[in-house]
Amino acid sequence: MPGRPIPTTIEAVLFDVDGTLMDSVDMIVAGLTETFAKYRGVHLAPEVVRGLIGTPLRKQLRLFTDIEPSQDEIDEMTEFAMEAFEKNVSLEQPFSSAIEALKIFSQSGARIALVTSKNRFELESFMQRIDWADYIDATVCASDVHDPKPHPESALLALQKLGCQASRSLFIGDSVFDMRCGAEAGLATVAVSYGAASKDALQGEEPTVLLDTPQALLEWALRTTNKSLTCPGKSN
Repeated sequence: MPGRPIPTTIEAVLFDVDGTLMDSVDMIVAGLTETFAKYRGVHLAPEVVRGLIGTPLRKQLRLFTDIEPSQDEIDEMTEFAMEAFEKNVSLEQPFSSAIEALKIFSQSGARIALVTSKNRFELESFMQRIDWADYIDATVCASDVHDPKPHPESALLALQKLGCQASRSLFIGDSVFDMRCGAEAGLATVAVSYGAASKDALQGEEPTVLLDTPQALLEWALRTTNKSLTCPGKSN
């Protein structure tokens, strides 16, 4: 069924990070490809690795083997993957218009949360790299919940931290996991098709809104909050 309508009054906006606010797909694909080659002996096509984005790293690392890995092996693979991501961090670039959209929602009075499948170490590293952290009111990562995305627990925890209602909130993301998480938590869902998932896959989740580019997201945010294109940004 189609997503919940966009609320007239928006109390909170939950943003996915990778593929939504940050063009980090190449960084993640490079890191995971290297990790799977080393520990699983498989050389995966980029489109296969892209399809994994949106699920927690520890879940990804359990794939491509018939034997359940030990906790020690998962810990070792996680450390290797973290180092591979850091080595390729230069491939990560901001979707500037998407970040401006986040700021617009913040300036309109909405509370902002990042809801990500990154683990705590990944999220802490990421928060240190950005210069717009002051706009973030709460974060939820895979380490914070028992059941990460696509389960609704992450979105519900974010709303709890923000003190906001699902019926007055949005979830903006680029994966089917984001759409399912937001919809099952009772939020209006805004899909962006410039990230990891295809437009067809996102349409299949019947989001409330589907946008093709970061600029389209910014323009939609401006219309939704009734702000002008010349709205000044809040100083960080």
